[in-house]
Amino acid sequence: MKKAWIAAVAVALVALPATATAKHHSGDFKNAAKYCKSLRTEMGVDLFKATYKNKGQCVKKRVQELRAARRAALKSCQQELTTKSHAALRQCVKSKVATETGDDDEAVVNAAKTCAAERQPDPAAFAVKYGTNENHRNAFGKCVSQHAAESGDDNGNHNGEKNGANEGQGPQPEQP
Repeated sequence: MKKAWIAAVAVALVALPATATAKHHSGDFKNAAKYCKSLRTEMGVDLFKATYKNKGQCVKKRVQELRAARRAALKSCQQELTTKSHAALRQCVKSKVATETGDDDEAVVNAAKTCAAERQPDPAAFAVKYGTNENHRNAFGKCVSQHAAESGDDNGNHNGEKNGANEGQGPQPEQP
């Protein structure tokens, strides 16, 4: 029993520095986790798994989106504001990020439903059309990403910054 207690304390002490450094961006992860949880409820488990495979991938992608939106908003607000007020800058960034990311879940749900309907008649052709890796297993997620980005562009909610966040994730599917 004494050895188990010592081992538990040692593990806690080793894990403490890691958790202390993670607190800086914990807001992104908390918001992303809540977002993904509500998205999974809205989409249904099967569609969510087809889109993201698991909650971790959803959270990771959402954190990247939130950080990219925050960087773009900060850059835009710094150019717009002539005053050096920290409070005004913070409020500007907050409102721009809310505008940029506020309706993302609806776009993703609609895109997932569109892709599910598109995949149903011929899953093999769907995989070839959207899949970007050797076995085309990422086809559904790539389809959802493409359709969600298109619907975001149509609404005018996304500037070019958000689309640039997908660079380095492999080639994008060609448009027919």
